[in-house]
Amino acid sequence: MCEPGQADKATRDGVDRRLRALVAMAPIAMLETTIDGSVSWANNRWAYLTGATSSDALEGRWFDAVHPDDLARVVEAWRRATSEHVSITIECRFVVTSTVIRWIQFNGAPLFDPSTSTTTYAMTATDVTDKHELNEMARTTTGLESWAEQSAAALAEQGKELGIFAALVASSADAIVIVDPRGKARYANGAFRKLFDIGLDASLDELFIALGVDDSTKDTLRAASAAGESWRSTVVLERPRLGTLHVDLSSFSIIDTTSRTIGMAIMIRDLSIHKEAEVERSRLHAEIIVAQEAAIRELSTPLLPIGPRVIAMPLIGSIDATRGQRILDTLLAGINRHHADFAILDVTGVRRMDADIADILLRSANAAKLLGANVILTGVSPFVAKTLIELGADMSGIRTLATLEQGIDAAFSRTRFHTKPLRRDVNPSPK
Repeated sequence: MCEPGQADKATRDGVDRRLRALVAMAPIAMLETTIDGSVSWANNRWAYLTGATSSDALEGRWFDAVHPDDLARVVEAWRRATSEHVSITIECRFVVTSTVIRWIQFNGAPLFDPSTSTTTYAMTATDVTDKHELNEMARTTTGLESWAEQSAAALAEQGKELGIFAALVASSADAIVIVDPRGKARYANGAFRKLFDIGLDASLDELFIALGVDDSTKDTLRAASAAGESWRSTVVLERPRLGTLHVDLSSFSIIDTTSRTIGMAIMIRDLSIHKEAEVERSRLHAEIIVAQEAAIRELSTPLLPIGPRVIAMPLIGSIDATRGQRILDTLLAGINRHHADFAILDVTGVRRMDADIADILLRSANAAKLLGANVILTGVSPFVAKTLIELGADMSGIRTLATLEQGIDAAFSRTRFHTKPLRRDVNPSPK
């Protein structure tokens, strides 16, 4: 038989191994840092995001690789959060290598260890590079459209710019078509001809048919052209024989130096690839949420088999009705799965004791009895014992002990010698 201290250490080691194994392969980066930002623990995903080996990922502070342009902002946010012991959420650029920079969203929350009176931070790190690249792409598109409008307005006066404009439009990955004032298609670049089955000199109605725009979009494009206004929207095109396209569609009037409309340009960007990427990101995000919820459930009600027919459930933090039901469900399932004769509920880490929590403990004990198991309540301090008495809680069905070590010793003793039933013992003196 292990000495009490050894059994207690083995229990803690078992808890630690299980919790770390649970998060080691999580699809989101997780790490724990000290107040000064030093990384004391991290899972595999953190090493991947930082481009480091598992051992190197634990060296230095988590913000050491933040881009120089973002570092001062990040350090100040971290200083405020740690000085006030509050959560932190911040996005910044992270230098992985000399050629690879990622945008990372960090979320952190303080963890206070009452045994050492120290605070650490539990953090997650999520790669949000795609979001920033899409935003940059949108800004680039807006800039391109503005430049194209200015070039078209000066076309009649500065003929020498025609070659530059034509080269830009011809090589653009966006589909571009220019319609004259009579509604005839006069120019279409290579990207447009690949996406749509229509030739030049087609009428505006024929062009709309080839594009596959709906009646509302047709009316909007005509109205914008007549008013000399620009228009932009994300639309779905139902192309005849060529299928559906999700596109970013914009139009603007081409104005000469006399403010006369001399044509209309329509620009179309194929968003199919982005839509597929968005669907994939949504799927991965949903998987991450499921994994996080599962991890949270496991962490909030950990159940540990600590010996033959003996299980333990250390409870930490606040207990509400939802968590109380989860405790009851997990306890009963654990008793049934491990054929347990004894279930130890350790309340050393419970922040408060009230009537609702006492009711949860009583219901757990009564339900365990129906399955043939005895419940031992450990971690009962003088304050908790006094509170239970003041609440009038009937704890006659539960043996209560001051420490988890005493509870483990009592359970192991009873599993070896079934000579007499357990007696109720509130806050006994240590052996």
